[in-house]
Amino acid sequence: MAQTDNHFELLGLPPKAALDEASLQTAYLQAAKKFHPDCGQGDADQSAALNTALAVLGSPAQRLKHLLELHNVKSWRPVTLDADMMDLFSRLSSVLGKADELAAKTQASSSSLAKALMAPRVLEVREGLEQLASELMSARQKLEDALPLLDDQILAGEEKAWEELQASQARLAYLEKWHSQARQRLMLLML
Repeated sequence: MAQTDNHFELLGLPPKAALDEASLQTAYLQAAKKFHPDCGQGDADQSAALNTALAVLGSPAQRLKHLLELHNVKSWRPVTLDADMMDLFSRLSSVLGKADELAAKTQASSSSLAKALMAPRVLEVREGLEQLASELMSARQKLEDALPLLDDQILAGEEKAWEELQASQARLAYLEKWHSQARQRLMLLML
């Protein structure tokens, strides 16, 4: 990414880890009014750049990655997942496997009776997925709640803050990916 692709600057927001959704939406809407292709001074490329900026800054993991890139933090280190994250991953892997197996059986069933007989199991797996999706969102929120403190530490010049920001980015990326996988399986089991 080129240094000129500063999504914070494009939306007129301060480059920091913690951004609230309302401020992001307000900044986006103000910029979009100015550059929308249907407006007199609109620009399709600028409008597309605004959409990209909204997507990047709206995702905590992508926002932190972008912030790290802007500050040339390139010393990516492997992140050790704590016991709670490993437990979530383990339980999610198990439920995703059950969901995949059940979806394959459901799709292979040609009779309505066979599908009806699988309905209680589908409901059980869906409930497990919904529970894990909720836990993943809670874990994500806990990480997001710690971002203002990291911003303060970065402003204070604490070197360790960048390492913790990098670790938070990796954890958020895992949580977002896992949540997406859970939602995909839920949709698959609705069909």
